[in-house]
Amino acid sequence: MAICRLAELDRADAASFGSKGANLGALTRLGLPVPPGFAVAASACAEHAERCGLTNALRPLIEQRDWGGAERMALALMSAHPMEGALTAALSDALRCLEAEAVAVRSSAIAEDLAEASFAGQYDTFLDVRGEAEVQRAIGACWASLWSRRALEYRHRRSIDHDAGGMAVVVQTMVPADASGVLFTVDPVAQRSDRIVIEAVSGLGEDLVSGRTRDAVYRVDRARLELVDQEGMVELLPAGQMAKLCRLSLEVERHFGCPQDIEFALSGETVFLLQARPITTLGRAIAEPLEPPGRPTITDRTMKPLVSDRYVIAPRPLDNITYTRCVGAAIDGLRRIGGIVTTEDEAAFQRQVWHQAYRFPRHRLTWRVLFASWHQMRLLREDWLSWWEQGPRPALRAMSNPVDLAGLSDTALFQRADHILATWEEPLRKRMYVASAYRTEIWLRTLVTLAVGSRNSARVLAQLLGGLRHPTLDANAALWELSRRATRAPVVRSAVRGLAPGLLEQTTDGREFLQAFNGFMETYGHRDGSCWYLSTPTWRREPMQVWRLLASMMDVEEPPRGVEQASLDYRNARALVERRLRFIPGLLPPFRWLLDAIRSLTAFREHSHFDLTRPLSALQDIAAEWGHRLVERGVLRDPDEVFYLTHKEARDWILGEAPEVEEVRELVQRRRATYQLANTRWQAERSDGSVRGAALKGIATSPGVVRGRARIVRGEHQFELLRPAEVLVCSYTNPAWTPLFATAAAVVTETGGAASHAAIVAREYGIPAVMSVQDATRILADGDDILVDGDRGTVRRVRES
Repeated sequence: MAICRLAELDRADAASFGSKGANLGALTRLGLPVPPGFAVAASACAEHAERCGLTNALRPLIEQRDWGGAERMALALMSAHPMEGALTAALSDALRCLEAEAVAVRSSAIAEDLAEASFAGQYDTFLDVRGEAEVQRAIGACWASLWSRRALEYRHRRSIDHDAGGMAVVVQTMVPADASGVLFTVDPVAQRSDRIVIEAVSGLGEDLVSGRTRDAVYRVDRARLELVDQEGMVELLPAGQMAKLCRLSLEVERHFGCPQDIEFALSGETVFLLQARPITTLGRAIAEPLEPPGRPTITDRTMKPLVSDRYVIAPRPLDNITYTRCVGAAIDGLRRIGGIVTTEDEAAFQRQVWHQAYRFPRHRLTWRVLFASWHQMRLLREDWLSWWEQGPRPALRAMSNPVDLAGLSDTALFQRADHILATWEEPLRKRMYVASAYRTEIWLRTLVTLAVGSRNSARVLAQLLGGLRHPTLDANAALWELSRRATRAPVVRSAVRGLAPGLLEQTTDGREFLQAFNGFMETYGHRDGSCWYLSTPTWRREPMQVWRLLASMMDVEEPPRGVEQASLDYRNARALVERRLRFIPGLLPPFRWLLDAIRSLTAFREHSHFDLTRPLSALQDIAAEWGHRLVERGVLRDPDEVFYLTHKEARDWILGEAPEVEEVRELVQRRRATYQLANTRWQAERSDGSVRGAALKGIATSPGVVRGRARIVRGEHQFELLRPAEVLVCSYTNPAWTPLFATAAAVVTETGGAASHAAIVAREYGIPAVMSVQDATRILADGDDILVDGDRGTVRRVRES
């Protein structure tokens, strides 16, 4: 039966009419006040999708995690085909029997309103729908929302199979609501089981459930049904209606056997129940205890800019494989200049490093630290780039070459990971120690200030450090050329701008572009994402990062400034400083030596960073294979759950015997809960400052002054939001972000400094950059008209937009 009245449904019908339809049917049969209506079975959606050829069209997009492309494909195919004739006739009869001037059309997915995943807000709802034709269109849109970007991402994050359910639709008489809202039979925020929480608004409640508004909040004692606290418009819910609503809600909770999230509407004296589902945010998982981080030391404060720029989120347990080695490299550098860290303290730190905030292991500093600058000056005497090209680079390339991981035995798979880590660790340690010599840039800055004055020193220093060719610029230039190629063929331009690479397989131009894209990825696909973690994918593991960059660059007409212009600026700036320093005895020779040494060190840093991400990419492939094997053996539900295991657990479970499935589920749940707390603390440490006055103050890292509209980009998933001539405002950047600089008018970040990769590329591209502007993404908003002063390191709002 394709269509069934709600009064004929019960909870046993959830497999056919979705949890929402089944729950509403159960409430109706209990005699509770539910608006009359009917439900369209999920089988109707499945049959329509089959006629459209949707499954085959979506499969490659879902495999690539191209959620946006899948959403567009589903909507286009589902709306291009009319409903089947028998369904249209049945729908017409059902609407005639309902005798409603207007109806609400709501999605009712099979995998929805579950105890472990509510899917709240993931699927579409249409209110005040009038006429049969509009109802048909609304039903088709509800069907298509099964494959919306947000729903696909939601299912993926919760390890729910995309093919596990279907989409039913509920059609109900539209309630002319005086007020409406959501009731929670327990307090989901305070986790109090003795409180009912009601949030209400005037009129329809769609703005409330979508998070756009909240007019009134009531907290009611469950035992006495008396109001204990309220915020906002108290008159929205008279005491009698509030008590009646609470009694109804407790009856619903008793029937379903768990705390409920209930949507309601008030029309005159009548209370209507519109939806009921379990509250999923209570959860049973108890987070593991986190040790207090303690007060930051001098070393913590010194290291914080580096950590904030490179590690923008907290590591997950499996990320310890790489993160502990990066921390180990920093420990090694500290020991070289006179710091003392015992092996016991280092081991204790590394065992639970993902629990830590921005803290270095326990250590103490000796008098030798006073001579750190002397150590760093000595490092500048060596030609580190030549050493790198002759030694580490060939080894890193060789052991990072792709292999058939699926064909390796379990033991061989772990041996490969051990080999990569062993080969990676020593050059990583030495590279980080050598790169610390970049702190001698303060002496170069002093000489430049003496020559040109403090007002011009930032601009001139930026020019002195420009004009270097390195892999980051080469990658950005290649990506620019790829974006130009995308503009030449309409079908390619449309697919790239629409973030739908799956469509490119259908045309000759598209296939040729894909070949060029794959060539680019073969050379540059090992670029790191937001962090040097196993859980933050490189370009190759998540190509959508690159597609978003291309989409952002599509509308840029002028290429970024080339190395040639930057080289000219460098020569002019050097000539200027040398001319001025001739009049100060003894300063010209040290300036020349220091400038050449720091430029050489800069080239070494960029080339070595590019090569060090090759093993990271190879290790991510191995971690993904671990996850797949644990899923195949029924241990994990999703390969990404492997990141909540430690390295030892992954090894023991694959090479030996894994715990019982229920024990694994509880462990993953507990680790997820713990990570949420750890990452919250991590983010709080990154944004522990405040900004005073009209101007936001940061570090001037690339000169120039630009006025433009702010565009907040919170991660790689939002690259395509940036439009030409907008100011990129973000929490962090790394080499993977720098192609955006060809689009941006200026860059403002909450982390980083003059020596960061982003600062180097901003100077090469000739756009202003101000970094370490604390809370920039919170204080500024999309569309704010701002003035970015890369000479003084300030950001000002010109006007409120």
